[in-house]
Amino acid sequence: MISINEYFIGSMSPSGYKTNFGDSIDEPGYFTYILKGEASCSGFISRFTEKQKNCELYYCAVDPESIDAIVFPEKKVIICDSISPHLFEPKIAGITGQIVNLSESWDTEKLKAAREELADLYAALTSSSERAERCIKALSTVLYDNFDLAKRTVLLEKLEAFFMRFTKKILPKRSALHPDDVTRGRVIYRYSSALTADGIKTLLPKTGTVYVLADDYSAGANHLLSRLVSEASARGFDVIVSKNPLLENDYFDVYSHIAIPELDLYFYSSTAIAPLGINSRSINFMRFYGKSQLSAKRQRMRFNNEAAESLLIEAVTALRTVRETKRKTEQYYENVIDESVIKEVEEKILKKLV
Repeated sequence: MISINEYFIGSMSPSGYKTNFGDSIDEPGYFTYILKGEASCSGFISRFTEKQKNCELYYCAVDPESIDAIVFPEKKVIICDSISPHLFEPKIAGITGQIVNLSESWDTEKLKAAREELADLYAALTSSSERAERCIKALSTVLYDNFDLAKRTVLLEKLEAFFMRFTKKILPKRSALHPDDVTRGRVIYRYSSALTADGIKTLLPKTGTVYVLADDYSAGANHLLSRLVSEASARGFDVIVSKNPLLENDYFDVYSHIAIPELDLYFYSSTAIAPLGINSRSINFMRFYGKSQLSAKRQRMRFNNEAAESLLIEAVTALRTVRETKRKTEQYYENVIDESVIKEVEEKILKKLV
């Protein structure tokens, strides 16, 4: 059976770029090839997606068409790039992983002729990246204000009663499936959503049962997802959690989506700023808010929504400039690559995957 799971390697957030891919690199028994070398990396990783199955693909947080990492769980092999903004190192060099310097394939003499053009592109990249960060920070501020306002109106008793009925329906006791295994399940963090140059993108599962949590403000859905994570892991199931990158902070987590792989069961939030566009098994969370309390805050929340829409457009525009600038920069490096060097490295890694 072919199995390909898809995630983002990280995401832009109000406090800068966030990634938890380092957790995958530190998994016991895994060996990671950490690539360095600008444009060489993405093209190099894409070679393996065409030849290998049963893997996890991790896309670039800015450019969702670019693959930044690939994981082979059966072989316990990882290939990832280590280019800003995500920088990785092997935990124990030579034992848990190694650095693969693809820049050795460059003809640096040819690059020297483009010194001024590359300097201009790097300056433009820095400028557009800073602009995107400012927009994302402002966007997060108004989204969090709505989240905080809505959170105070959540009908917790009603939502808790729904949670009890819902889990009884969809969440079995794992002991019934595995009577000899009573260990607590793991909570694993991945990014299924990211703010990219193509807008807020969400990678949906290709199989399984998907519940859509329709919640414009995220507060009620976050409460249910948090309870599901606790309950499922307590019952022994591993749970994959995707945090909301636009509400990520140092004080508490806001969950957007969760997956329970053993049950092929998924819960995905659909919000005003990031609608999923699917209605199957949809749960309307607006019924879990106090209408009168929410109505009293309606004007402020409407203002926040309008500001969020404008700021999202500004952030995406800046990220598109980042993507285009990176692509122009990468083209200079792609033009000076010695293909024979790349091919030699590819063959060495392929031997590990046989």
